[in-house]
Order: sequence, then C-alpha cells, then structure tokens
Amino acid sequence: MNKIEVCLEIGPEGTSAFAPEYPGCWVFGRTPERALVKMETVIAEWFEWMERHGEHIPTDMKVFKVEVAEMMSVDYNPVEAGKPEPLFWREVEPVTRRDIARTIRLMTYSREDLLSLVSSLEDSCLNWLPPNKPRTIRKLFETHSS
Repeated sequence: MNKIEVCLEIGPEGTSAFAPEYPGCWVFGRTPERALVKMETVIAEWFEWMERHGEHIPTDMKVFKVEVAEMMSVDYNPVEAGKPEPLFWREVEPVTRRDIARTIRLMTYSREDLLSLVSSLEDSCLNWLPPNKPRTIRKLFETHSS
C-alpha cells in the first residue's frame, strides 16, 4: 500500500493538513483526526482531477494510507487560506525547476476549470464590480486570456 506523507499544523482554532507531494491538497479540521480523514478524500479527488486533465496515475498509487510525517503545534490560526505550503514544501531540498514547472502545469489545470465554471455566468455577474476592487470577473478573464 502506498504511503502518503501529510504535515499537520495544530493551532488553537483547528488543524490544517497538507500533502507535500500533492500540491494543492490542503484541508482543515477542528481536530487532527478530522483533518486526516478529510485528507484521504481530498487526495483521492486529486488523483481523479489529475486524470481528468490527462495525467496518468498508476492504479497502485490510488490505494494509499495517509501517514503523518510532521506535526507542529502553532500559536496562530493554521486554517487561514493563502499560505505557500500547499504548493511548495521544501525544508531540506530547494525548490527545483521541475517543481516549478509541475506547479505551473497544475495551476493551468485549475485556471481551465475556473474558466469553465464562470463561462455560463450571466453578464450581470461577469460585469459586477466588487466593492474596493479594480476589476470585474470579465475584466480578469480578458486580462489573462491572451
């Protein structure tokens, strides 16, 4: 059975978990146990997502056990989004060009999925300008579609 290493950050308001070898696999739970259960689901969904984008995932990789590789107690809220760990986690080895290329490929898949989601939105939604924001969804699409 394949072992997938997961890192936990346990804080006063919950626990975040991420799988360093699977960029973007990041969850949070009220307890470490709940975060680990969620990780099993997220990793299985990640394999499916990769296959939808044409990536080959060997069958034996899909049978796995989540294993805690690192557990840290922290005094901040680890469930806040926007941290870099879900994309790059390298405390020993530096990030390589291959790591960056892989992450860009994964971000391209995410962008394709996002554009597909917004493609059916009505003009009123695409043209809505959020308060204190410089662009509408349509403008973001136009800016980054070239």
